[in-house]
Amino acid sequence: MLLNQLRSAAISRGWGTGKIEARPEQSLRRPVSSALHMALRELGPRHRDQESMEEVLGVVKAFAQRGSVGSDGTAAKVRDRWQPGIDVPAATGRADSGDMEIDLVELLSDAAGVAADIGSGIALFIDEMQDVQSDDVSAICAACHELSQQGAPLIVVGAGLPTCPPSCPPRRATRSACSATCGSTGWSARPPTAR
Repeated sequence: MLLNQLRSAAISRGWGTGKIEARPEQSLRRPVSSALHMALRELGPRHRDQESMEEVLGVVKAFAQRGSVGSDGTAAKVRDRWQPGIDVPAATGRADSGDMEIDLVELLSDAAGVAADIGSGIALFIDEMQDVQSDDVSAICAACHELSQQGAPLIVVGAGLPTCPPSCPPRRATRSACSATCGSTGWSARPPTAR
């Protein structure tokens, strides 16, 4: 319910949004690709430079397609494959390394750049965070940390049971959560209050 309220607030401020529900033993590569594609489609009509939009969509496509091959070189499970309806060629050398942390930082940084071009932002919402694989949680933390340092207008909001994997180094997780600011919308993250 809270994620839906936050998403509605982001939409009302003109942000691009995407929401996913994590599933056990599923990489976030496909769901994040799908959610980010949706957020970019919301922003696309307002962006004057369609070439920049197409470049970022090519990065989303490369990120998604990298997940169609498992880490052992075999084809990924059908549920982990996503054929995006993106009519641009997949980018090469950007968000396609196979290292989730590197790829997610590049993907989200590029998407945030497009949002910044139009004075907007992107909000990605992840429900059932307790089902996210620990390597993916670590990659999300690294990406959020980098975005925070850049002052990029992209935020990742996660919700789930209190059994979320403790994959973020505490210093990085706290700094990212406590210093994230979402552009000119008036949103800002504050550290949780002590009980």
